[in-house]
Amino acid sequence: MVGSKKNEVVQALFSVYKDMYDAKSLFNKSYFKYTPNQIFKELKDELTDTFVDSSKDIEVSKSVVIRDEILSLKNEMDVLNFMKNNFIYDNNAIDARETLLKSFSTEELKHMYNMLYSSPLRSKVRKSDVLTAIEKYFDSMDRIRSMKP
Repeated sequence: MVGSKKNEVVQALFSVYKDMYDAKSLFNKSYFKYTPNQIFKELKDELTDTFVDSSKDIEVSKSVVIRDEILSLKNEMDVLNFMKNNFIYDNNAIDARETLLKSFSTEELKHMYNMLYSSPLRSKVRKSDVLTAIEKYFDSMDRIRSMKP
């Protein structure tokens, strides 16, 4: 493939990847192994100045680090066990829930949510809303189990 044609193809693929990455909650998590910034850093040395100039609009996103213990959650039971061990707070205390939420990022809570629900979350959602949805899921499951004979 000719050099300029190769650059055009890579640039088009990169542009599509950036757009899809912005809506990554709608896709399978395994599709996005790398952030657009990581891809750009790898490709910028190999491609021409045209690619570099057109890629200046990449947002410098704050790197969200999800802890390995949360990334290792693979199913509903893993999330339930993690919740039982780490989400212990007094329901009657006003600040207890907020204190608990400070120790988890929104992305970590979203990761757990995605293990439970097939529907994606809104792009801008509060930690407390995600935690409430997770708690409601397990409350509903407990209710269902208690109804079975």
